[in-house]
Amino acid sequence: MKLRGNRARALVNTLDPNTTSANLIPVVAPFDGVLVRCDIVKGEVVSPEHSSLVLANVEKMLVKFSVNKEDALRVGPGQEVHYMADGIPGRIRCHIRWISTEVDDKTRAVLAIAEVENARLSGHNSPGDSRLLKANTFGVGQIRVRESASALVVPETAVQWNGQRHIVFLADPESDSSAEHVDWIFEARTVTIGTLQDGFAEIVTGLSAGEQIVADGSHMLKSELIRRLSSREAGKSYAEQAQTPIPMLGVDIDLSELAEQEEAYAEQISQAVASDPETQEYVEELERRADTIDELLEDDLDLPTGESLAAELSRFLRDRESDEPPPAGP
Repeated sequence: MKLRGNRARALVNTLDPNTTSANLIPVVAPFDGVLVRCDIVKGEVVSPEHSSLVLANVEKMLVKFSVNKEDALRVGPGQEVHYMADGIPGRIRCHIRWISTEVDDKTRAVLAIAEVENARLSGHNSPGDSRLLKANTFGVGQIRVRESASALVVPETAVQWNGQRHIVFLADPESDSSAEHVDWIFEARTVTIGTLQDGFAEIVTGLSAGEQIVADGSHMLKSELIRRLSSREAGKSYAEQAQTPIPMLGVDIDLSELAEQEEAYAEQISQAVASDPETQEYVEELERRADTIDELLEDDLDLPTGESLAAELSRFLRDRESDEPPPAGP
């Protein structure tokens, strides 16, 4: 809506002078557009403090995207976007114009804005200035962050997260397996992933084309691997665990501090045993039981571990302290 010069005077001349106030003021639009809201009625008093009319230029629209904060570092102005609006067939091509520098405190996403040309609709069912996109329409968008002629991709289900990095499981048949029964060997391989799209993950490093991997059910291999590693380490002392890396998961666990604590605790136990003959006799009994365990390891028996024996010694010492009478007063 735009009223200027002669057009404004011509509109005033169409009004009945007998019923029209003489203090009419023409309202001039600052740009061409469509009147989308009119919050005023005849006889209402207007003032500059309140908005009565809303004018919109619908030739171009701003599309707001909520980008996951994990992906925001790869999004920037100028990147191409394919926008799919609800209720509108096809894709609309546009480009990122601006991206926020903060994460929304409610959605935990980063706001990105693209500008799109709003095509005019033509046909007998469309009004004179009807446009394809409507304000407040929901939809989804795909941002093209990088172009590559070829890429190594795997199903997303093949990629697992071990708490520090991504891994995939390689599957190789044993060389001496018979044709009737094939035994498989699985290896966890650390990988670096790139773009995720349509259920596939791009592998940037860590994997070569042609290697056979596990897709469906890889999460079960991850759980079984963690369980076996935990069982393998359960019977070892902290000092032994400190020297045992876990390469299959791609993580080196540093337990040197625990080893130092174990040595200090062992020194305290040794001093306590040396100062009490009764305790020393009990410790010798525990050592004889430990020697017996070594002789029976080949049998499938539920035997106590070294840690359980140490725990029993700790309970013995605590019980002795609780049984001792309090020191006599002066």
